[in-house]
Formats: sequence, structure tokens, C-alpha cells
Amino acid sequence: MKMRPVRSAALLYFACSAVTFAQGSIERELTRTVYDANTLDAGPVTTSHFVGSPSGVGIANDLAELPALAGVSLAEVQVDVTLLIVADFRVRGLDPAGTYLLGTTEVNFGACNAICTWGPLDVTSGIGVSFGIPASQPPLAAGEVRDLSPAILATGASATYAPGHPSWAAVVANPDFYVNVGHSGLDWNAANVTGAPTQVAMERQESTTIAEADLTVRVRYDEAPLFATCVAPPNATGVPGQVSAFGSLEAGQDWLIIRGRSLPDSQLAVLFVGTQNAFVPFANYNLCVGGSVTREGLPTVSSGGIVDFDIDLAGRIRGDSVYLQVFHRDPVLGVAATSAFSFFVE
Repeated sequence: MKMRPVRSAALLYFACSAVTFAQGSIERELTRTVYDANTLDAGPVTTSHFVGSPSGVGIANDLAELPALAGVSLAEVQVDVTLLIVADFRVRGLDPAGTYLLGTTEVNFGACNAICTWGPLDVTSGIGVSFGIPASQPPLAAGEVRDLSPAILATGASATYAPGHPSWAAVVANPDFYVNVGHSGLDWNAANVTGAPTQVAMERQESTTIAEADLTVRVRYDEAPLFATCVAPPNATGVPGQVSAFGSLEAGQDWLIIRGRSLPDSQLAVLFVGTQNAFVPFANYNLCVGGSVTREGLPTVSSGGIVDFDIDLAGRIRGDSVYLQVFHRDPVLGVAATSAFSFFVE
């Protein structure tokens, strides 16, 4: 996720105990889409306008990869579900006055792991087909049989959870977030020619339920303390570039974002990660990261003068020192660098 130069000058270099804090916290969205489907064969004849045996699908959105770490927390969870039912029905009239089928209502849509429920919901019918028997068509006579093939029903629902929601504690406590959808009850809204409710006999030839669940999780990364180890002169923005850290400093985790800020817009940047201090002349600046050094990414600085890098602390142990410095292209100096910072792995 994208999250900002001046004359050449000697780089000041010193160690200090100052701790930097820039923005308090940042958030990042994680998204996942899951599909599932279920098909039922022909079902029994029913003499009620409530028809359809359970034909649901279950979708599991695994949030187990969101660990309980200091500095990393859930800010919001949103679930959007779309349910599409494609069914072949054979209908037989029972009312001597004739019968119309005017639409349907979903009466048992589903639930989210006993946390959220939806229903009853109106179902959109007749998508691209002539569904039902509207008043513009001859009514279904008593004993007459017609095929409704296919009947296409679509519906959807969404739920959003955030701190303060009655179910928020249950959402946060459960790493597996399930969405169960189905159509165990359909009200076919049958009426005779006088408009009075009536019943029909219906046989489900085949029914397929297709579900899609879109899960969006906003994760909050709290700012972590960094210690300034090397101060850079200004870059083309007129101020020195800085570095901030957000997320977990815990060993073995990869929930850490390093952000370069106060950088010139639209410039390529690279993050140097080292195991000790250094003071090596590099273009108009000094490389203040040494020991075992790795380089992370080559993103472009955003229009807000910031750039983000994801850091994996796998292989680090508690107490390790990590040194950070961002180098970037500069429209005035050619190459520039931020001040350097460090932290201790927890």
C-alpha cells in the first residue's frame, strides 16, 4: 500500500535516544473473495406456496493469519454476500379460479457464524427470463401443469462490524468467520384471479445455489518506537526525509510496515535494512546502515511524499537491532536519503 533536496552538505552523524512518532497509526485493507455452489436434484411435490428444501452453501473466510500482536489489531470487518439460485420447477394449478405466480420472497437466507443473520429478504426474480405467471399471461388452470425453466433468483446482504457493535467482541475472538447461505424457504406469492392468496403444487426439478462472499478486513497498525541514529540534510522538499514504523516489532512476524516520509513525489525509493550502524559516503549523503544489509522493494513515492515497505522479521530473535534508511531519487540532487533509525526486535 502506498502511503514524501537542496545543496550538497555533509551528513551529520550521531547516536541518540530520541524516539520518533509521526502519525499514531495507519490502516490497511485485506480482502478475500470466496465462492461455493451446491446442486439439488428433483424434489418432492409440495401443496404449499412455501416450497424448496434446504439448498445452501457454506463459505469459510479464515482470519487465522491475523495474529494477536501488540501494535496490530482489527479495525473493521465487512462481509458482502451474493446468492444466486437457478432452479427448474414444474407447477400444477390447484385453484379452480386460476392461479398467478407473482414473485417470491426469501424467508430463510442465512447467517454469519451465528453472529449476523439476514431475512426475510425480497428476491429479484425474472433476470433475463420470464419467471412466474404474471397477470399478462393466462392463469394456471386447476390441474394444468407448466414448467418454469429456469427460475433465476438473486439476492444479497452485507454486514459491517467495528468497535462498539454488539457482535464486535465475538467477531474479534473468532479467527474463522463463516458465512452460511441457503434457500430453505421460498414464498412464491401465489394468488388466484381475484387476487386472493392461494396454493399450487410445485416440484423442483433441479436447483443450484451459487454464493459469493467478499470479506474486507481493515487492520490497524500502531506506530512503533524508532531511535534516530543518523540525521540527514534536507532533500528537494526542503526538509530531511524521515522514517516511521507501524505494526509489530515481534520476532518471527511479518506485520511491520516501514514508511519513508517527507520525500519528493513520484520518485523511486529503496529501503536499506542492516544489523548495525555505518557511515559510508553515498552520493550527496551517507549510508548509515551496515553489517548484514538487505534492500527492500523499489516502489514509487506517492503524491503525499510517502512510501511504504513491508518488513518480515522471520529469522530475527528478540533483542536484535535493526537499522533502517530509505534512499530515493531526487529531482535536485539526483540521489538523496532519509535520516536513519533503528529498533530492537521484541
